[in-house]
Order: sequence, then structure tokens, then C-alpha cells
Amino acid sequence: MLRRGWIIGFGVGLAGLFAGLMMVGCGGTETVVQTVVVEREVAVEVGVPETVLVEVEKLVVETVVVERPVLETVVVEKEVAVEVGVPETVVVEVEKLVVETVVVERPVLETVVVEKEVVVELVREVEVPVTPTATPEPTATPVPDGGRIAFVSKRDGDDEIYVMDADGSGVVRLTDNDVYDGYPAWSPDGRRIAFHSNRDGDDYEYDIYVMNADGSGVVRLTDNDVYDGYPAWSPDGRRIAFHSNRDGDDVEIYVMDADGSGVVRLTDDDAVYPAWSPDGRRIAFVSDRDGDDDIYVMNADGSGVVRLTDNDADDFSPAWSPDGGRIAFVSDRDGNEDIYVMNADGSGVVRLTDNDGWDFDPAWSPDGRRIAFASYRDGDWDIYVMDADGSGVVQLTDNDDQDYVPAWSPAVGDAVPAERAFEVEHEVSATDVEVGESFTLRVRMHGVAAGGEHGGVSVSFPSLTQSGGSDGGHSSSLADVEVVSYTTGLSQVAFFQPGAMIYHREGNRQFAAEYLLVESDDASWSTSDDRTLVLRITPKRAGEFPMLVRGWLCADGYTGCTREPSESSATDQQGWRAEEMSVNVAPADTAPASGRIAFSTGRGAGGADRDIYVMNADGSGVVRLTDNDADDGSPAWSPDGRRIAFDSNRDGDWEIYVMNADGSGVVRLTDDSRRVFPSWSPDGRRIAFVSGRDGNYEIYVMNADGTAIVRLTHTDNRELHPSWSPDGGRIAFSSNRDGDDHDIYVMNADGSGVVRLTDNDDTNTHPDWSPDGRRIAFYSDRDGDGDIYVMDADGSGVVRLTDNDAEDWGPAWSPDGRRIAFVSDRDGYDYEIYVMDADGSGVVRLTDNDADDWYPAWSPGVR
Repeated sequence: MLRRGWIIGFGVGLAGLFAGLMMVGCGGTETVVQTVVVEREVAVEVGVPETVLVEVEKLVVETVVVERPVLETVVVEKEVAVEVGVPETVVVEVEKLVVETVVVERPVLETVVVEKEVVVELVREVEVPVTPTATPEPTATPVPDGGRIAFVSKRDGDDEIYVMDADGSGVVRLTDNDVYDGYPAWSPDGRRIAFHSNRDGDDYEYDIYVMNADGSGVVRLTDNDVYDGYPAWSPDGRRIAFHSNRDGDDVEIYVMDADGSGVVRLTDDDAVYPAWSPDGRRIAFVSDRDGDDDIYVMNADGSGVVRLTDNDADDFSPAWSPDGGRIAFVSDRDGNEDIYVMNADGSGVVRLTDNDGWDFDPAWSPDGRRIAFASYRDGDWDIYVMDADGSGVVQLTDNDDQDYVPAWSPAVGDAVPAERAFEVEHEVSATDVEVGESFTLRVRMHGVAAGGEHGGVSVSFPSLTQSGGSDGGHSSSLADVEVVSYTTGLSQVAFFQPGAMIYHREGNRQFAAEYLLVESDDASWSTSDDRTLVLRITPKRAGEFPMLVRGWLCADGYTGCTREPSESSATDQQGWRAEEMSVNVAPADTAPASGRIAFSTGRGAGGADRDIYVMNADGSGVVRLTDNDADDGSPAWSPDGRRIAFDSNRDGDWEIYVMNADGSGVVRLTDDSRRVFPSWSPDGRRIAFVSGRDGNYEIYVMNADGTAIVRLTHTDNRELHPSWSPDGGRIAFSSNRDGDDHDIYVMNADGSGVVRLTDNDDTNTHPDWSPDGRRIAFYSDRDGDGDIYVMDADGSGVVRLTDNDAEDWGPAWSPDGRRIAFVSDRDGYDYEIYVMDADGSGVVRLTDNDADDWYPAWSPGVR
């Protein structure tokens, strides 16, 4: 709402002119061509009829397109305001207030808005006194330029995929063969379209394919003799969900990598029509598991299923709104198939269409303002579009054949007009560095057309945790980041604390901190200007160091301008560019234990007792560290690589011990029964472990010298295998607290905020965090035999790494995150240590003897 000080000044300035204009109109037959109405009280005092005031208000409401909160305002043209003596400074100030506080269509930005009590409006030709006029009949809302719509049509004989502009023009055929091609799904970058087809099988054998947005470059992703259909891209473009009956008669939902690899089954009780939420965390789907077809939602890994609709009708074809707040769907609950919309939790159901034909396949426009759909309302299937509230229906296709399954292209940078195109370039001084070695990142944005636009460049870092720093620098557990320089025109350089401002999600990985650069208010871009940012980055941990480099361009003021493509506005967002890059960080040469693996084995004399050994990462150089008549196991390296914690029953009960990396200086840390599985905190100050001291196995934590023991979990079940996250904030562990079988959980380092990551009827144990904190490797027998799996840190994106008839368990990441050591009996009766690449390939056997070699632990890559 505008401030009262400006309103009073505006009203007084127009009061005198008002009476003069009314003198012209009061002759009875003359018309008021340029009537300006001021405050209602003043208007009444000078004799303006109440009917005139009412009519003015009606005209404003009927002719100005504004958001509902603005309906308490009326409008006057800027030229009229100046003519009647309103100071230019007042007009400018009011304009600025409108742009900053009111969301209106662009044509209204040439007007000045004030409160209703001041009532200012240029009236159409209105006779005095005014007689009421009938409200005009509503007309269909025209469809502005809004990207492209892919759809399926039989207009040329077979079911093929076509694409058209959002107004129905520019129809182009993308596929051309004698079979069925259907259910197109755009990739998030708008460059590819996934679809299903029976082109390589019989009538009932469908597979998933992907092609470029122009129909070229078709690639087959699935290949089997069943039905794989209805593909749906994840928001990060890395995975595709689909439904299939490959494992039996029931159709279930699966997910695979975008190249067709890594297929994982998510459901086990009839599920079809997957639809990914915009944040990538959930998947809506349809199932008749409880009777009729209803809409459900689950986490992206298949866990946490929730039923959203529950009635005796069929609800299907869910489609998420771009903001993730609503789901459009089809239902016959009112007797006929129509389009409905509900909140993402299933509440607030609203019917959008209502006719005797069938309305199917809702698809949201990228700005969330419109919904495309297929309808049989006119005797054959055609594509229509309507406003998101069901009004303004427009027919886009009109022929005697079937047009159906529309899919709206996303709002991406490629949609930026050529005259507004720009580029973002980035380069690093080195792509391979060591821990503690700095590299520079230079980002440059250029090629922007002149004309008052503004924009910027930014760099985002995933998983940084704040531990100090300011606008000029940032220190985290992963790296030190310093702003070296930025060029004129980038007037604001701001570092946002983790969680304070979040613009981007990459799948389920949240970029929780970023440097953000914005051009100053009075600067203008030109084709010859560059905006450059230089950062100096010093990694503190080995592994992949990912970065997201972005640039954006906005026009006509800051209103509605965003830096996230999924939030883009058709009127304000002109374009963006985003690209991921990374630097490989190797362990420092000075790390004393670089490239060694500690493990437990019974290979010593007699073979009856287990001891701790260490070997090089290629299996050579085996050295025995402990030697006694007891069992020593579960070795865990300190973060500096100088000590090894382990459990042992050498003094009778199982206790936690620590020794130097060469086996010397053994010290007992605990003095109570059943303490096992030690895990160091990343700062080396604490050790998490398991103890049965209170009756059942629970997770505890203590100082590295054995003092200050604190219990973290409190259940009547078994909590095992603690694993500390690289940032020190969380601990993963396995537990059977929710059933007979163990699952993987994660909690804060103080024991709060427990979250279940896996949820099935099988055993999931031995979690181990990747060095970058983004993934967790673990053991599971969910597919029959025990194998090594990996998942994202939130439990999504589960991928099976090993697959054989033996038992593979005990995964341990290498410090650079490229390899995983594990235990297996695949080559005989004894357990041996193996290593593989992080994707499951390149398996190599490291140990080979008649004893069992267990619990590999890779030495850290930093001192």
C-alpha cells in the first residue's frame, strides 16, 4: 500500500482542477472526456453525483488488469497527472513505489496508482448523469508467447510426436514411422524429449527413447520385451522415472539415469503415471492399491508413501505446478472426466473444467499461469489451454484426428531472444590440485544488449558450512573462498550464509551458500561491457570440488526478476545461463598415511585371533600392527592419519582402544562392556561408538581421550555402525528400531533430528559417507544377496554397485571419493578385501589368503 504522505499531496494538487472540469460536464448534453476525480469527500462537496463516482470505480475494475489486492486502487495516465499540475517528482516517486510493491501487468506500469480514497482516473466518454451499463461478456484469454508444446497426434496416420508454439501455430512433426510414439516429456533444459514407443517391438512392447528437441538423435534407453512407458524427467535432468511391468504382471514405477543405466524399482504395489515434484524430492503417482485409482506421493527413493485422494472415483494423471504448491489431475468424481487441482498435500480440491466431453492430460505452463490439456468436448481430441483457475479456455488444435498428451517446454535460457542473448564464460587456473593448494576461478558475463537491463554472475558451492568469514571471504570445512576482484558494474558482492538464501537445487543436493553479484541500479549493460568475478579457492579436503556457475539478465526494473529459471517471469526474466564444473582435489603429498588401508584379519599364527593390519591401496606392503591372543577389529583412522581407533576384547570385555598409525602407543579409552565400531569426528576431537552398557546397543559419543561419554540414541532396539558426515554435523547409522530388519538412519551430531533413509523389509547396514558428504555407501540384501549400494545423502537416488551370488559388505570410500573398498566372499569361502570404482566398475582383489579379511578403512588424504 502506498504511503499516506504522497496520497495527501496528490489529492490537494488535483482538487482545484476537478471543479473546472465538472463545470464543462454539467451542461446536461456535453460529455466528460477527461474527468479527473479526487478524494470522495471533496468530490461530494463540489457536487459530483454519487453515480459518477460509482461508475468510475466500475470502469477501473473492469478495464485494468491487476492483482486482487490492487483492486482497492484506481489509475490515472501519467500525461494527465502532469497536465493537471502534479509535480514530476511526485509522479516519479509514485511510479517507483508501484514497481517496488505492486505486481501488475507491464502495460499498467505506464500508469500511476494511488489509494481509492484519492480516486484518480481518466474516464472514457461518460455522460453526466451516468446511467449504469451492462457488464460486457467475457472473452477467451489470448495465449501470449510462452514457449512450445509437444503433443501426440494421428493427423498424418500414425501416432506421432509434434511440437507447436504455445498459441497453436508453428506445428512441426518430430517423429515419423509406422508405429506408436507417445507421451513426450521435455528435459529440464528444453533440449531433449523423452518418449515411449513400440518401434522396436510388437504392439505391446514399449521402450523409453530420447531425442533432441528437433526430433534428431533418437537413442533407445530401455530394451526388454515388456511395457516401459510414461517417462518423467527429474528436475536436475539426471534421472528419468517411468512405469513398467518388467518384474511381473503388475506395473510399477522405476527410475534410471538419463542414459538408461542404473535402473532402480521404487514401488511394489501397482503404480503408474510418475510425476516428479519441482524440487526433485517427491514423485506423485497413481495406484489402485486401495481400490479405485487414487493419487499418491512418495519420496524420490520410493519411501514415505502418502495417499492424497480418497473417493470412489478414479483420479489420475497428476501434474505438479512449477512452484510445487499444487497438483493438477483428472477425475471422474463428478460423473465425467474433468481437470481438477489440489494443494500438494491433497487439500483444497477445485474443479477447473465442467462439460460433457472428456478432459485429460493436464500440463502446466512454465510460469504456472496456464494449463494445457486434451479434450473431446467438440467431438474429437484436440489440445486446449486455460488459465490456472479454469477460465479463459482457448482451443489450440482443430482437426478431425486425435491430438492429445500435451507437454509444455520448460522456461530455459534458449528461449531468450537473439538480440538479448548473452554468454557466461568461466575458467579455472587448474582442474587438478592438492589439498591446501589454491586455484582461481574467473567468471565473465558479456554480450548483453544495451537498454537498461541489469544482471549478474554468481558461483554456488554445495555443502559449505559456515565457520567464519564476511563479505570478502568464507571459511568452511571444505575450502577457504576469497573474492579477489570484481569489475565495475557489479556493485554488490554478498556472501549468503548457508540456508539464508537458496536459489538452486541440483536434484536433491542443495547449494546452501553462494557468492551473489548484482549490477548497480543506474548501470546499463552494453555489448562491449564485461562483468568479471575472480575467486581464490583453497580446498581443505580431497575429492571432487563442485561449483555451479551462473549468470542472469533482467529488464525493466527489479520487480519479479529472479535468478532461478524455475521461478522465471514471462515479463521480467529475460534469460539465464547455468553450468556445473568441478576441480579434482588430490590428497596432499605430506599426508603421512596417504593411500593405505587398515583392516582386521585372522591370518596370523594359528589363525584363531583377529589383528589389525595395514597395506597400501594396491594391496602391497602388508604390515601387522597388533599381535595378541584376543580379537582386534573395526579399525578407524583419525582425520590426521596419525592414529587408529579400534575395538578389542584383549582385556576381557569389548572396549575401544587407540594406537599410533604404526601400531605403537596403544591406549584403552573405555572401561565398560560391549563397546564397538568406533568412528572419528572430522575434527578429530570426538569418537562415536556403539555400546550395550545400558541393556541394548545404542550410539554414544566421547572425547578422543575417552572422557565425557554422552548417549545419543534411546530405543529398545539395536543401533549400529555409526559414520560421521564430513562436515561433522550428522551421524549415519543402522537400526532396527522400526522393525525386525535394519535400515539406515541419519541424525544430528547431538542425537536430534533422526531421519530414516531406507525403508524396506530387508537388511541395510554399514553406512559410510563419501568425502564430499553428498552420498552414502551401504550394504543391503534387498535384491537377494548382500551387495554394496550407494544413495544420495537424503536417501534418494539408490544405485546398486555390486551384483553377484556372494556377500559384499563393509564399504569404505577412498579419500578422493573415486573408489570404494569392501569385503566379499565372491571367490571362495573366505572373505577378502576388494576395491572398485565409485560407480561399481573396475573391481580389483587386494588380499588373497585362507583367512577372513574384514572391515577395510581407508586412510584420510589430509594431515
